Amino acid sequence: MSITRILGYKAKWSEEPFVHITGKRYQNRTGKCMDVKVYSNCPAVVLHTQDGEWSLDSSNGVFLFENIPFSGEGICVKAEAGNVSDTAEFRYVEEEDPSYVYVDPNPGPNVKNWFVDEVEKAKLFPAGRWSVMDTVNDLLTSSEAMALIDESSPELGEYMRDTVGTFTLEQVAAYAKTLIDEESFMELNKKLVLIKKK
Repeated sequence: MSITRILGYKAKWSEEPFVHITGKRYQNRTGKCMDVKVYSNCPAVVLHTQDGEWSLDSSNGVFLFENIPFSGEGICVKAEAGNVSDTAEFRYVEEEDPSYVYVDPNPGPNVKNWFVDEVEKAKLFPAGRWSVMDTVNDLLTSSEAMALIDESSPELGEYMRDTVGTFTLEQVAAYAKTLIDEESFMELNKKLVLIKKK
């Protein structure tokens, strides 16, 4: 589970007050302004920089301070919520830092590579049956389908419940590649297509 997801849960469920500025590892930033995301379980957060302060309220633990201006070549930010605080420093750079660009050596599930023609596509994703080509919203309506997804990858099922939307399960898995490997994803599809839609 990613640290971002853990902090998101902490912001919702922890009773001990905390505040955390995200993205600290990515200190080099382009643009004259930047967005600062903060997680906290407090109802309000104040963000301080050398150029001013901004305050936000939130009921879901996520505080997004948009278009915070850089001052010269760097910016030091401090997020405060009650008696807790967190600080971070960011630097202005002319060009994107190439070390921040992730090149995936093993691209995640890609359903388009599973079939070569319409006949094979129809076999893999038969009409009237559940498959990875169904949307998250639709799959969430089927307890049988979700039980298979949870069995195959509890993290993927959890992610779907948090995400909710009109993305297909294939799109979600391609985006969140660490949640399920391609072989398991193909096996999941084989099990899903055994379930008739009601």
